[in-house]
Amino acid sequence: MPIYNRMRAADYATRFALLRNPVFADDSASHGGGGDCTNFISQALFYGGWEMIHGIKWDRTVWYTEALDHTRRHRSFTWAGAEPFSNFLRVSGRARKCSYSDLFIGDLVQATLHDQVDHTMMVTRVSGTGPTKTVFLSYHSRDSLNKPYRDVVSTYSGNSGVNFIFWKIRDWYASTTGVTFELNVPSLRL
Repeated sequence: MPIYNRMRAADYATRFALLRNPVFADDSASHGGGGDCTNFISQALFYGGWEMIHGIKWDRTVWYTEALDHTRRHRSFTWAGAEPFSNFLRVSGRARKCSYSDLFIGDLVQATLHDQVDHTMMVTRVSGTGPTKTVFLSYHSRDSLNKPYRDVVSTYSGNSGVNFIFWKIRDWYASTTGVTFELNVPSLRL
């Protein structure tokens, strides 16, 4: 049974929040993509121990990429698309919706705009408890490192139809393949 190492995932997210890992395609608008947020979060989850699931790229039950595929031809839609990734979270059993108070390091927050998932972020720091709890998020597209959730919400002020989905990532989940796929890139050390 695969185990999710949320600290390793968060370490990856904080290390690369303001950088790009050259092993993966860069989906920033300046590099021909629409935004790099979900691609970045998928990388962090992978380094946290998530197994890739190969299959037909538009299938919502698969999640994969290939190293150094800067053409983006050899990856699933769920790897880098915020809405398909949200569907994958829902159907894969690797996450469940939760409340803000349930969030911990390595969990995810997604922003929706008019019921369409638009952005994906990872919890990389938490301080306080109860009503004084503050969750800090790291993400790409508008690259941010440990940005307080309340500040993220304020960036959306003035946009009607904005909501947030909180995802509790399961610390273990049933393996669908029985095989763990790894990107063997010796020069990358975390």
